[in-house]
Amino acid sequence: MATPYTYSNSSVFNELFKPILEFYPQSARQYDCSKLTDLDFLEMGVMRCLSDSRTGRDFLQRHADNGRKEVSVDHFFHSLKSERRLANVSSINPLLSAPVAAACPDPFKDISELSNFEIYAGDGHYHQAACHDKKQPTAKGTMRSVPVGHFFMLNMRTHHLRHLAFAHHDNAPWRKSEHDMHALKRAEIDDLRDHAPKGRQVIIVWDKAGIDFHFTAECQAAPRALLHQPGEIQHGTRCHWKQSLRFQ
Repeated sequence: MATPYTYSNSSVFNELFKPILEFYPQSARQYDCSKLTDLDFLEMGVMRCLSDSRTGRDFLQRHADNGRKEVSVDHFFHSLKSERRLANVSSINPLLSAPVAAACPDPFKDISELSNFEIYAGDGHYHQAACHDKKQPTAKGTMRSVPVGHFFMLNMRTHHLRHLAFAHHDNAPWRKSEHDMHALKRAEIDDLRDHAPKGRQVIIVWDKAGIDFHFTAECQAAPRALLHQPGEIQHGTRCHWKQSLRFQ
C-alpha cells in the first residue's frame, strides 16, 4: 500500500499545491518512500522557495514546527542528491504549463503583430555558496566553494517558469560564475524554443549578459530572435536591440 500524503491545514497552500497533486500520477520515476514520499518532497521544495530560512536545517525545523513532515537532516540532503527525484521533479514541471496558462491572462493577446510569437525572458541565478558545495581552484591557486548556478526562462504569456540549465564550471573553474552566453550556446535549440511547434516563432529577452554578435546572427537565421537591453557591448560600441534584430 502506498504511503498516504497528509494534506496541509492551510487551504491557501492546498489550492497552490493542487495542480501538483493532479499531475503527479503522470510523472516519471515514481517511488513509494515511507520516510519521505514524492509528494512530501515536492511540497518541501515549494515551501523551501517560499520560506525565508537562511539554511536547510532552519527550514527543516520550521517545516516540522508548522505541523508538516518531519525529516532528518541526513535523509533530506541525501534526497536532494537523488537522480530519481530530480527526474521526477523535472517531469512534473512541463505538465504544469497548461494549468498555469489557463489561470493567467495573456498580456500580449491583443497585439496582432506578436500573434505568432512565443515570448520568453531568461536570466541566470546564483545563491551564496554553501559550506558543503564543491571546492575548485581559483586563478590565485587557492580553493573556494563554488555556488550552484541556474538559468531560467519565464514564459511571458503564461508566467510559467522553467529550468533551462545548470551553470558549468568544469571548463573554467577559476571563474566565479558561468557567463550567460556560455549557457545559451550549449543549450539545445528545442530547449531554447521550449519545444514550440514548427512554424511558431520565438522571442527570447535577455539582459546585457546575453549579448553576442555571432550568436545573435544565428538567431536571426533561425525562427527565433534574441533581444537584449541597450548597453555597452564590445570595443566601446553601443547597440540598441531594435537595430540589431530582424524578426523572421
